[in-house]
Amino acid sequence: MIECLTASLPWKGMIRKEAGKIKENTTDSALCKGCPPSFLDMAKVLRKLTYHDVPPYKNFMERLKQDLPNKLKMTDPYEWNKPGEKMTEGEGDAIKSDRAEADKGGNKDDNTVNEIDESVVTEERNTNISCDQDDFAKEDTLEGL
Repeated sequence: MIECLTASLPWKGMIRKEAGKIKENTTDSALCKGCPPSFLDMAKVLRKLTYHDVPPYKNFMERLKQDLPNKLKMTDPYEWNKPGEKMTEGEGDAIKSDRAEADKGGNKDDNTVNEIDESVVTEERNTNISCDQDDFAKEDTLEGL
């Protein structure tokens, strides 16, 4: 969310080892610079949690809503929605209830058999071809960033 708002992170573009050091040493206030106050509040709460703790998601949502500009509503359409199309409060609730039902073990997908489309054709592999490493492109890693 921070990167979406600020268009950057302190470690953006660094190699992995340097990025790790920057991540370890970046304070929450430096990371949340340019973000609404709720971001720093949430970071402070998250730092106190242990692995087994459940974050207070409802509190986070309420805090984020408080930071929304007055003219903005949670039901306003996204940029990719068609003009005039709005999301209703009920749509968000339906998604939440589906998640809750899935967490309880409901809405199980008992059909574990996947049908294969007959129109899909696969070519047989020629097993006589050698597998030289020279035949493959060099592995593309993030080390060069």
